[in-house]
Formats: sequence, structure tokens, C-alpha cells
Amino acid sequence: MTVHPKPYNIGNLVRVRSCRGGYPLPGGLPEGALVTVASEPDHGYLTVRRHGRSFRVYLANIDSGWLYELNGKWLDGRDARIIASKQREGGFVSPEVAARLNL
Repeated sequence: MTVHPKPYNIGNLVRVRSCRGGYPLPGGLPEGALVTVASEPDHGYLTVRRHGRSFRVYLANIDSGWLYELNGKWLDGRDARIIASKQREGGFVSPEVAARLNL
């Protein structure tokens, strides 16, 4: 199965995560926080907003989710068909998601 990061635009909600190798989150921005994309990428950085505050983060800190190619179609990683396919192939499906989808 082919996979690539889900594209995002200004105004989209994404999560931010610390990235190994020297890409920490700025002070005041917690791990896994949901933020709004507020700018286009600029020399490896992106401006995001959370609770009225702006933060400049490395592009490596952006977790926009994943798209998976299945039977010629690109589907969101939360799509039930992708989750079922990953489970059949021995891929990881969180217990919460498996319970919600009755897998």
C-alpha cells in the first residue's frame, strides 16, 4: 500500500509533535496539540495558531495525517477500508479505533 502525508492548507487543523533530531516544539505549545495552519511554508517553518497565540514550528513538527492508496483510490488513514486493510496485513490499529469500528 502506498502512503504519503495528507496535504494541508491555511485554515486547516493539524496536530503538532516533537520530532527526533532537534526539532522541538516551541514553549507553550504542548505535544499533540491541535492547531490551525496560519501561513504558507517559509524556509522550513510554518506559523500555526492555538488559543489566539501564534507559534512558528518546523515543518517536521506537522502531523496532518496520512493518505493511503487502496485499489487506485487515495483514502484518509481513518477510513474504515484502510483500517480493515491494515488489520488484515498485520498493521497497527489502535484498540480505540478497532473498538469503534467493531474490528
